Amino acid sequence: TTTSTLIYDYIRFNNIDSMLIGSNGCYYNDNHIKHNNTTPDISILYKYFNIAYKNNIKYIVMELSSIGVSELRIRYIPFNILVFTNFSEDHLDYHINMDRYLFNKCIPFYQLDNNSYSIVNIDDSNYEEIIKHSYSNVITYSIINDSDYKATDLNILNSGITFKINNIEYKSNLLGRFNIYNLLPLFPISKILNLTNLKLFMNDLKIQGRMNLIKIDNKNIIIDYAHTPEAVKSVIQEVLRIASGRIFVIVGCGGNREREKRRIIGNILKSYNIIPIITTDNPRYEDPLDIINDINIDNSFTVVADRKKAIIYGINNMKDNDYLLILGKGCEDYMEIKGRKIPYSDYMVIEEYINGN
Repeated sequence: TTTSTLIYDYIRFNNIDSMLIGSNGCYYNDNHIKHNNTTPDISILYKYFNIAYKNNIKYIVMELSSIGVSELRIRYIPFNILVFTNFSEDHLDYHINMDRYLFNKCIPFYQLDNNSYSIVNIDDSNYEEIIKHSYSNVITYSIINDSDYKATDLNILNSGITFKINNIEYKSNLLGRFNIYNLLPLFPISKILNLTNLKLFMNDLKIQGRMNLIKIDNKNIIIDYAHTPEAVKSVIQEVLRIASGRIFVIVGCGGNREREKRRIIGNILKSYNIIPIITTDNPRYEDPLDIINDINIDNSFTVVADRKKAIIYGINNMKDNDYLLILGKGCEDYMEIKGRKIPYSDYMVIEEYINGN
């Protein structure tokens, strides 16, 4: 989600009309259309393509889900550039096992022709599977392994990140080492599409719902969409690098989804020097307390089932220089309960708290 949003914003920064289709809906010009899935049904996609055609939009940036690939929602859509960011456990309630999950990640790359480009993160051990049957031109990026675009001289601060590409320093106010990974695909895309001003674009970035820092006096609140075990772990590790005070972590798990990852997230929370607060996150048709019990393995975590109350509890227990991580929902503006999307926003809870409501 972050990478696709960055690409879309960068193209628009170059004054080129573009469209973004992904987890948060469809964006073009100043319009926003909501839809239910990361990669919507093919009939909805062609509706968006028709809008793009009528509005003279030059580039469409899509966030592709493995489920969308499996259900043939992108079949026969000709892509010019694909980016492989990473592969970690998710969606096993659908794919059943990791091999089938990875296979669906590979399919779009295998369908590229020799005039197309695969941009791949070679620090992910699965990158060879992604490209081994692809006819595309492969461009690599990394932080650890040697690649076409390797970030060096990393500096992770509580105010942002700096790194070098080919001995040129780049700065961004995005937080966390993993956001360097999110930014790196912009370098080859800049060259392929002949875009400019990348350094200027990166200087003043904010991706809604991704490591967004809100300060209340000397207290630091971070809202992030992290909801997979790997993402939760990454966010915690990044904040541990920059925090001087305590770290509170508010997190839940979605209902009617991969139950196994709840225990994994619980074990991750136990393995770090943090203060977990377990709460509700889109319970759907499950009882929120059943989900919480799956995460709270040995009843050692603080539980505040009402998400709004959990956030207020976390803020009230913070001291100067502490961090509160609010994970899972990012910029979502609803809570999904028993088939209904009830208006709810982590941002609004904090805004109401600041305004004393």
